[in-house]
Amino acid sequence: MGNYHEKTQIDSGVLSADTTLVMLTIGGNDGDNFTNAVTHCYIIGVCDKSDYTGATDTAVTDTGTLLESIAQAAPNTRIVLMGYPHIVADDPCHISDFDTLNSLADYLRDKQAAKVEELKATNLKVDYVDAIPAFHGHGVCDTDEEINAVVIGPKGDGDYHAGDVSGGPCVPQALGGLCASLESFHPKNSGTTRYAQIMDQALADLGYTGG
Repeated sequence: MGNYHEKTQIDSGVLSADTTLVMLTIGGNDGDNFTNAVTHCYIIGVCDKSDYTGATDTAVTDTGTLLESIAQAAPNTRIVLMGYPHIVADDPCHISDFDTLNSLADYLRDKQAAKVEELKATNLKVDYVDAIPAFHGHGVCDTDEEINAVVIGPKGDGDYHAGDVSGGPCVPQALGGLCASLESFHPKNSGTTRYAQIMDQALADLGYTGG
């Protein structure tokens, strides 16, 4: 079951023998690992990589299982697992443990890439695409910033709201009810365009023509 009790995408019927391409990013926030890392590394400014590697390892194992499930539901598809960028600048704009946050992104990349190679050895049609190089110089605090820092919300019905049953990073309604939006630490419009360019280049490199 997915979030808010909807069907998972695999169970929704969108995958079949006619599916020729599945591209996805996944695993970065399994078990709230990303949220916890951002909270401690960026906002509080104190964190240790070892606090998050265990959860990352579990997430990568789960990702491997998911990729196998996708291939089973869509036996003729090519799967492309897109990696995550460094979300913050290599030269931080204020005192926070940015190096640890980016080191965790490197760790996740290496583990996901290794998992993909492991699956390819079983003849699964899956490839990994590293997003870190293309986003260099475009993280939070970079001059050409394409990833949001903290965005104050809510930014619509689907965002966090003070008083939500599921909770969220919000102050009480009596104090204004402001929340850290789901847009925080996610790509801006220019960042999603960059992701699309990475995807297009990856498909060209893989020789994918739509069939």
